Amino acid sequence: MKQILIVVPSLSKSGGLERVACMIANDLSAYPSLKIVVISLNSSDSFYAINNDIQVIGFHSSFKLKPLKIVPLFCWLVFKILKVKPDTILSFGEGHNSFVIAASLLLNIRNVFVFNRASPISSLKGFRGVVNPFFYAFANYLIVQTKQAKKILKKKYHNSKIEVIPNPISIISDSTPMDKKKKKILNVGYLGGQKNQNLLIDFYTSIHKKNDDWTLHFIGDGPQRKHLEDTVKKLNLSNKIFFHGKLKDISAHYDASSIFAFTSHTEGFPNVLAEAMSYGCACISFDCISGPSDLIDNNHNGFLINIGDHSEYIHKLNSLMENAELRETFSQHALLKVMKFKRSDIISKLYTMIIED
Repeated sequence: MKQILIVVPSLSKSGGLERVACMIANDLSAYPSLKIVVISLNSSDSFYAINNDIQVIGFHSSFKLKPLKIVPLFCWLVFKILKVKPDTILSFGEGHNSFVIAASLLLNIRNVFVFNRASPISSLKGFRGVVNPFFYAFANYLIVQTKQAKKILKKKYHNSKIEVIPNPISIISDSTPMDKKKKKILNVGYLGGQKNQNLLIDFYTSIHKKNDDWTLHFIGDGPQRKHLEDTVKKLNLSNKIFFHGKLKDISAHYDASSIFAFTSHTEGFPNVLAEAMSYGCACISFDCISGPSDLIDNNHNGFLINIGDHSEYIHKLNSLMENAELRETFSQHALLKVMKFKRSDIISKLYTMIIED
């Protein structure tokens, strides 16, 4: 039996990294030939469910300042890896991957897979752009989520073997047909950073009067939530625009929504966009680096809008709201597209890589 160690920066957050890492851990644990252990470089408490047969180890520190945590965290990680004695390490997150590789080198563990989760641009600049290309050369694979990410990184990370493995998506076989869905626009994600939900509020505000039976819904939390809610109140749209906060299960919202509107300006792989497509939502997104273009074929299964072209976004969003036939077409084509990201196929590919290395 192979011992697989999965290292993540945190489990307590509700982000895409945490969700996919838990999904991969759970699915790999179903293979009788693998035993899975998860190390969180933060608390062991997990926002997402983890199977009972998976051991979870978390780092607890009294140090509040991050620089003071580095040495004790590294020593703790080396000790835990030594205790687990993994055959293979899967490390998630550009900010910690080199840290994990350094620990594995110290212990002479050579089977290491590193997963880049954020926009590939973040791996070219600053501290990561200097340190990661050096350490990543010692990993078996650098796994990225999109073809565009591989293209962007391969020049600077020329000593790394780069493999594209997109996020696994659970295919929904019994989602609500488009003609039974509500006139509901959905956005899911962190309320802050470059997710730009403020733009979506502006876009909706400019066209909602001629589409008065449509509502806009946000799922997620973050530093911009109060500002966004205050904006909605000032616009007197609290009966049209709703904030649901951070939810563990959002399947009912995907299933009920006709349109998924994504306004992010930077992504690694937009898991929420793929999930929306798997529920047959008609999708619209900015064509940011990277991810949306791997999912949306413009004008075929959704709309891709150039960043900054707000008038075009408004025009296309309005088209989706007014045209039921277009929503139906995009829905059917989206359901076919996401089959490329079928969860069982993605996990099987990862399992094969682990076994063969």
